[in-house]
Amino acid sequence: MKNNRLTVKIRMENYLVDFLYSINQPENRKEPLFIIKRSRLSKLLGVLLAKPPANYKPEVISDSFVEIIIPYFQNININSNNWMSPRAQKLFEKQVQQVFEVEFFEFIDDCMINDIDKLDAINIFIEKYQLSDSLTFQDRLLKKLYRSKKIIKKFPTREYKKNLL
Repeated sequence: MKNNRLTVKIRMENYLVDFLYSINQPENRKEPLFIIKRSRLSKLLGVLLAKPPANYKPEVISDSFVEIIIPYFQNININSNNWMSPRAQKLFEKQVQQVFEVEFFEFIDDCMINDIDKLDAINIFIEKYQLSDSLTFQDRLLKKLYRSKKIIKKFPTREYKKNLL
């Protein structure tokens, strides 16, 4: 079924493209992605959309691109504002990265509460969100996990004693 809605093409890393598809539309990765209207990413998309420049040429879609259906916004004409600059694409990618990290750390924390090994938890996370199963990607996630735990240990919270009257 062909979709006649307007779309915007955004360049981002492959694992983030896979992550977006697994969250929003896990059954079909060939069609454009539909982001839920009231989500954080949808609101950001409404802010970042702009009119395409006069010399704009559409880029060929590859694995490093995600094509997103533009939701309806009351204050934006999506017929003319259907393009994102490279800087806006980087900002959108950064927000998707933050959503990815929140999901990742929540999942790992749940697994650690249930006494699942860190490496097994990372492999389960990769399978759950249908991400690339390469060793470099596993190492990257493991390194991110260790770095976050080091930061938490380096700056522990202090307990202050209050003087009560």
